[in-house]
Amino acid sequence: MIADDMSMKDWATYGNTFAKTPNIDAMARQGLRFNNAFCGSPVCHPARSVLLTGQEIWRLRDAALFGGTLHKDITTYVELLDKAGYDVAYSGKGWGPGALSPGGRTSPPTGRRSSLAAVLKQDRKRPFCFWWGTTLGHREFKYKPDGRSLDAITLPPYIPDTPAVRKDYAGYYQEVEAFDTEVGKVMQQLDKAGVADNTILIITADHGMPWPRGKGSLYDLGTRVPL
Repeated sequence: MIADDMSMKDWATYGNTFAKTPNIDAMARQGLRFNNAFCGSPVCHPARSVLLTGQEIWRLRDAALFGGTLHKDITTYVELLDKAGYDVAYSGKGWGPGALSPGGRTSPPTGRRSSLAAVLKQDRKRPFCFWWGTTLGHREFKYKPDGRSLDAITLPPYIPDTPAVRKDYAGYYQEVEAFDTEVGKVMQQLDKAGVADNTILIITADHGMPWPRGKGSLYDLGTRVPL
């Protein structure tokens, strides 16, 4: 499960006191929480290419550029798992934004487009690997007042402390919470399908939050991700 544009500090399990992420917190207690995870690039296409290939961006040629292509001769884990007999699929935001054809690909490098529900209905004798993508965390945000005081949000010292900025942050944190809700739904689906105890669930983000010194920069806010 990969969120879009979320920094490590924005999940409750890492100490955020405004955003509520009970499902992610539960997963962190049951499994492993990495405190020093860094993305391969602070923008989405290169960062996602790194996740798919296990290579540093300087080895990915055009895939190191935002909106570039991922050449067919660069192997992805999806291709390796497919050859090993896995059912490999994705939903939502997968690889990209980028162009497939310049690199010689005719299908997304994240596998076939499907839904987790559809994959879980398949013959479970066949192992599966599913990329669950979302745009939650990506601008634009639509803040909906929920009774919480926006004064409770901790702003970095270099950000102007104005009502508009606090509403912007609050809208972002509501998307963090919406992502957590989706994590809970996936956990329920895995439980219902009877595969929860035999499935590795990885929850992370492609890179950091969309604010100054975040997305698009090499500060920790742009490169340090939750995992």
